[in-house]
Amino acid sequence: MVYKFRLIFEDDADVSRTFEIKPNNSFLEFHNAIQTAIGFDGSFDGEFILSDDTWRKKKLLSNLEKTLLKNAVFEPYQKFIYVADEVQDWVLHCEMIGFAETVASETYPKLIKSKGSAPKQRPSAIIEDEETADMDDLAAMLMKNTLSALDKEEAEDKSDESDKKSIFDEEYGTNKEDLEGFGEPSDM
Repeated sequence: MVYKFRLIFEDDADVSRTFEIKPNNSFLEFHNAIQTAIGFDGSFDGEFILSDDTWRKKKLLSNLEKTLLKNAVFEPYQKFIYVADEVQDWVLHCEMIGFAETVASETYPKLIKSKGSAPKQRPSAIIEDEETADMDDLAAMLMKNTLSALDKEEAEDKSDESDKKSIFDEEYGTNKEDLEGFGEPSDM
């Protein structure tokens, strides 16, 4: 006999995984199978918390390596809360949904059904990297445009200066001697 468990992401009921697992398998083996099935890297040890029918936490299971499922499954439809990644707070509801016959040629725990795409394990890091990259690109573009505009202004200023005529120019018919004696306006 094997147990059948269905796990559903707490934040997305459309994503689920169903497993068959032997009563003599450890919770660590179950954890590793879950991590693989949802595409997580296994960097977090995982937590199984015994819960009641309304998913209220009752007891944290310790030592997943030594705790066998048969020592924690006390009733049909037993429920556990599985914390897949404490950092990102990925929580799955794990419920025993029945029993099946053991197949001697199979290896357990065994994923028997996968529904929906599991979320990325570290979405905030991905978003942060994308936002940082976008912000870096935006900053570089703004800097380039600003420098380009400043270079253009500077070039225009230089061309304006060369286009300006001096009042001492022959075109205006004045020379420096004509303006001698004229001072700056004084305050009256």
